[in-house]
Amino acid sequence: MFRPNSILQPCIDRCLDKYDWSFASKNEVILASNLVSGAVNPPFEFTYTLPVDFRRATELHDIGNDSGYARRVTPKKHIPYKVYNFNNNLVIATNKEAPFVLQYQSAVVELSLLPPSFIEAVEYLMASYLIADLQKGVMAENQSIKMVQLAYQALKVCHTNDIPIGVEWIDEPKEEQNVDLIKARGYLGAGYGYKDFI
Repeated sequence: MFRPNSILQPCIDRCLDKYDWSFASKNEVILASNLVSGAVNPPFEFTYTLPVDFRRATELHDIGNDSGYARRVTPKKHIPYKVYNFNNNLVIATNKEAPFVLQYQSAVVELSLLPPSFIEAVEYLMASYLIADLQKGVMAENQSIKMVQLAYQALKVCHTNDIPIGVEWIDEPKEEQNVDLIKARGYLGAGYGYKDFI
């Protein structure tokens, strides 16, 4: 039997990966105790463990430096880093010696943190999944694609509202996924929907 709850978190995660969100942004102080012994990733000298709710890094900076939206108006020197798999765990490599601050996008499992327009996007993606699972044929395919398009529109609205008034957003948004391109690559063929590319 199909269980909608089984696709809820994957749909949330897909929406989280579309942009950087203030409600998913966190700062974590990386300490010397986070150092991973035996990890080597040239040209970086140090490798550290990541927070358990880590999804992706947005910036490393010194303790005491301004962070968050203010830094986007007056960018500071970025600390190079690389996130990679070490012994089946994501770690972060850098030449910066701890302590420093990791700014990252976190996993969000508490629905009360999600804005209404974000939840709307998640619902559209879930609808695409349901349509593809319960129906077949060209009509179902078109309906599934339409739900994906509506989801991306809702995410744009949510992202626009997520930027505080008076703050200049200088980061480039992630490249939009073109539904026609997805379809051309075979991810949204007849009878297939969003579930086939999450």
